[in-house]
Amino acid sequence: MKLSPKIRILFLICLFASTNLHALAQREWVLYPIEEDGKFGYLDENGRIAIKPQFDDAKLFSEDLARVRVGKKWGFIDRTGKLVITPQFELSSSEEANNRSLDFHEGMAAVSLNGGRKWGYIDLSGRIVVQPKYDYADRFAEGLAHVANTYSEKVGDETAVYMGGAAKYINKQGNIISLPVIGDTFSEGLATAGVSQERSPRERNSTDEPKIGYIDKKGRFRIQPRFWVPYQFSEGLARVRAGDRDEWGYIDRTGNLVIKMIYDGAGDFHEGLARVQLGTMGFVNKSGALAIRPRFEVVGNFSSGLASACVEDKTSGFHLKCGYIDKTGRWAIEPAFIFILGDFKREFAWACTQDKCGYINRAGKFVWAVPMKPGMNRA
Repeated sequence: MKLSPKIRILFLICLFASTNLHALAQREWVLYPIEEDGKFGYLDENGRIAIKPQFDDAKLFSEDLARVRVGKKWGFIDRTGKLVITPQFELSSSEEANNRSLDFHEGMAAVSLNGGRKWGYIDLSGRIVVQPKYDYADRFAEGLAHVANTYSEKVGDETAVYMGGAAKYINKQGNIISLPVIGDTFSEGLATAGVSQERSPRERNSTDEPKIGYIDKKGRFRIQPRFWVPYQFSEGLARVRAGDRDEWGYIDRTGNLVIKMIYDGAGDFHEGLARVQLGTMGFVNKSGALAIRPRFEVVGNFSSGLASACVEDKTSGFHLKCGYIDKTGRWAIEPAFIFILGDFKREFAWACTQDKCGYINRAGKFVWAVPMKPGMNRA
């Protein structure tokens, strides 16, 4: 059937609109926590206040909900600022507030009802799915969460606390998943795991060193345990450190060392690059080549195409000046900030000068800022 010009134009307009509506539906816009006069709200990607400051603390959104504190209790709001999960959860210390495991991951968030002493999980409706009964609860990843109960033992005049054989995996129904070996949180189908459960100081000797490998979701070792310090996989590679010295490299999913252990320090891969240290810091690509030669004192991870980077500054009392580089290593935002910088979360990043802190845009201009004060860092 041949469409008339008017109908064809209307069809194309509708197709364009539906395509863009779908794109908008897929695009989770970012809201940025701000603090004004001791209360927290959110800024939108246009630099306007989207949720007026009204909470006693506020964290980034995750899965369309953000964790906020009212008084001493934590709950969750939606993107309109409406409280959708009543503040009722408690933490034992303010330091725990920045633990991202307490945000939603795969529809579940770790919570405590008794001051952070016991932990369980809620779903997106706020329903307690797993009763708070664990001493430790990590975020859900790939359908499983790593939980544990601790035990204590007197060692001389001190009491040591261990997790050891109490560690386990649970699914989203709270059921224990029985595996022959229990490891850490899964990433890209693998989790670091030791060959045996942690032993107490009385059982250890001076030659004891842990052997650690990687297990799959059936609890089988896919990468055999070795004397090294391995980390989670990110973008197909995992950073590892030699067990007896500060030398870092990267392995692939078969356990082969694909980037030699020649670095003084290393980070996970983000957007195809990982930060590495050879005296100063730069970035390596997945083939092991230096994509950005080490020449910075400190660098962050790449996010939205940019990474924070700092160079020595002998002209100020802060000794560093920081900006953002692109993937060629060139300055996208010239160094004009002191070392309190956050990753770009799409449009904005948190940064500080000597006299103010706030969100800067990709041109390096502040879109919202408040006077600098000690301890200020919402990166």
